[in-house]
Amino acid sequence: MNIGILTDFPTQSVQSGPAIHTRFLADRLKARGHKITLMGTDTTMVADHAGSEPLHLFKSFAYPTHPNVRLPMPWPPSRVLNPPNVDLIHGQTQTHMIHYANWMRRMFRIPTLHTYIVDLPTHSHIVLSDALYNWKPARDWAYNTASGKLERTWVDMYNDSDVLIVQNRFHAERWRDKGVKSLIRVVGRPLDPSRFNVSQVKDPFPEHFPRGKRLLVACRHDREKDLHVLIRTFGHRIAPVDPEYSLTLVGNGHYQDRLMKQAEATGYG
Repeated sequence: MNIGILTDFPTQSVQSGPAIHTRFLADRLKARGHKITLMGTDTTMVADHAGSEPLHLFKSFAYPTHPNVRLPMPWPPSRVLNPPNVDLIHGQTQTHMIHYANWMRRMFRIPTLHTYIVDLPTHSHIVLSDALYNWKPARDWAYNTASGKLERTWVDMYNDSDVLIVQNRFHAERWRDKGVKSLIRVVGRPLDPSRFNVSQVKDPFPEHFPRGKRLLVACRHDREKDLHVLIRTFGHRIAPVDPEYSLTLVGNGHYQDRLMKQAEATGYG
C-alpha cells in the first residue's frame, strides 16, 4: 500500500513521543513492504530528513515557547490542491491539518484514520508566554478553553474520519462520551524492543552516587514537564535530609539551560 502519514514531525525536530513514534511507524511500515509519504508540517529547517521516503510539506511557523515545534499552514495552494497519491492516510497530528486529511477522504475517497497522540488540555499552555504561564488565571483559561471549545472541534473532525485510534480504554470511553461516533480502536504506543535489548554496560553514574539513592528522570526538558518543581523539591526537601541522594535528569529541550542554572543555584549542582 501507499500510506500517507500526516504528522507534525516529518523530521525529528524534538525528542518527543509523537516525533519518535512517527519515525518508528514509518520505518516499520516500510519493513513490511509499504510505501510511505510523510505529510504535514515543514520542520526541515529545524532537523534534517532522516529517512528516504518522499515529503509533502506545508509552510509553518514556530510556537514562541517551543521554537522547534511548528504550526502548519495550508500553503502553498498548489500543494494543498495536489495531494500525494496514497491509498490511506494515518493522521498523527493534533492540529487543524486533520481537516486536510478529511478533505482528501471526501474528495478522493481515501480511508482516513487519526491517532489521538497529545492530551490537548494538558498541553494548552503552549500558546502562553513564560510570564502568562506563571499566572494561574491564564493557565486556567488555556486549559478550560482546550477542554471545551477545542475538544468539541476535535469531535467534529474525528467524526469526519473513518477511525480514531487511542492509546488506552480511558481515552476510548472519554471520546465516546464526548460524542465521537466514528469507529474507535485502542492501540498502545509502540516500543522498539531493540532499544532495551542490550548487553550489560558499565555503571554510568559517578562512584559517589550510591546505589539505591539515585533519582532518575528521562524526558524532554520543556516547561510542561515541571522539572523546575522537581529540582526545587530536591534542593529543599531531599538533599538537605540525606546528602547521599542524587537526582539525574536525562534529556534535552528548550528549557535545558534554565534547568541547569536552577540546579547549580540549589548548591547541589
